[in-house]
Amino acid sequence: MYWLEFDRYALCMDRTNWKDGGEDINYLAVSVVWQGASIPIAWVCLIKGEGNLTRRSALT
Repeated sequence: MYWLEFDRYALCMDRTNWKDGGEDINYLAVSVVWQGASIPIAWVCLIKGEGNLTRRSALT
């Protein structure tokens, strides 16, 4: 990510839940915060009940 041109950066972790019919779709993402925007750098689709610390730690 050399093109971002900054010395320090912040990471943001976010989970989102979408509904597709009756099915829940959950994504957990890690993003770099840059100039007021979040740029996703890693993400995973969570299966029901997987939003625990172990899964979050594995993503980071």
